[in-house]
Amino acid sequence: MATFLVVTRYLDLEAVAEVRPRHLAWIAGLYDEGRIVVSGRKSSDDGAVIVLRADDEDAARTLLAADPYAIAGLIDVELTRFEPVR
Repeated sequence: MATFLVVTRYLDLEAVAEVRPRHLAWIAGLYDEGRIVVSGRKSSDDGAVIVLRADDEDAARTLLAADPYAIAGLIDVELTRFEPVR
């Protein structure tokens, strides 16, 4: 399984607040599946960071496309595959 760093940028903070409960439920499901290693909002409050596990980049993008923020068009997403040391 591959590991990815996901960095998001919020495009509309007011709308993000409205969608957040659905987004957090989606995040919880990925934790339950063992897909997310760690996640959280950036301290600048303009986006978030996720360390995500998926079979490959296409699978990672498919998972991220199901994020309620992405469905609502509220985020830009940067996806980078990396090799963790531990």
